[in-house]
Amino acid sequence: MSALPAMLLLDTNVWLDAFIESRPGHKEAKELLGTASRMKTELLYTPVSLKDVEYISAASFKRDVRDQGGTVDEACAVVARQFAWSCVQNMRRIATVVGADESDMWMAEKYHAIHPDFEDDLILAAAKRCNPDYLVTRDKRLLEHAVVPAITPARLLVLLRELGG
Repeated sequence: MSALPAMLLLDTNVWLDAFIESRPGHKEAKELLGTASRMKTELLYTPVSLKDVEYISAASFKRDVRDQGGTVDEACAVVARQFAWSCVQNMRRIATVVGADESDMWMAEKYHAIHPDFEDDLILAAAKRCNPDYLVTRDKRLLEHAVVPAITPARLLVLLRELGG
């Protein structure tokens, strides 16, 4: 690819990495969101990712509080929910959801034979539907089974620098 990518489908793990500082891919994912914004690259997510980001970000917030010796009381739980909701709102503000219907379930069922992870199968169906320049993920197995070009956030950042993005 010699042109800068116009459309990127981000896997759930990339969104979570961008929002949660304690995750190992945080730096690259956050940089990727900033770079994509500057380049005016369209970012995409699936409805499944939106739901998972909300749930996992709240749980991660609570786990981080506990890991730092804190207590998860009702006030902390409220803050965790607010944090999770702000992640959802941010996704909706900076990216576009990929539509889904029964055909995606059918497609995910077919992908399940080669990639037995239903959540990833739904991501693959979304990738097939929207045909992005890249599916961006840190999931090694998903990278192997992707139905469109797939790349890690770190590798995509290197590529974007090489292309002048």
